[in-house]
Amino acid sequence: MSWEEVLKKKKAGRATATHNSKGEEKDRCARIADRPSKYGSKGSAYKSGAIVQCRQGKIWRDIK
Repeated sequence: MSWEEVLKKKKAGRATATHNSKGEEKDRCARIADRPSKYGSKGSAYKSGAIVQCRQGKIWRDIK
């Protein structure tokens, strides 16, 4: 396998702003956490923890 093929596979599995890496649409909590004013553009443990808390209904109940 050439280096170009490896890079193509890597790019194919990346998430976009509205869809996750599997091609499914992101839910409300993931969209809120992805806003630049919340946790920045990079993924973090704080961001994933906030998504879990949102899905449990503990935070961001009234935010759209």
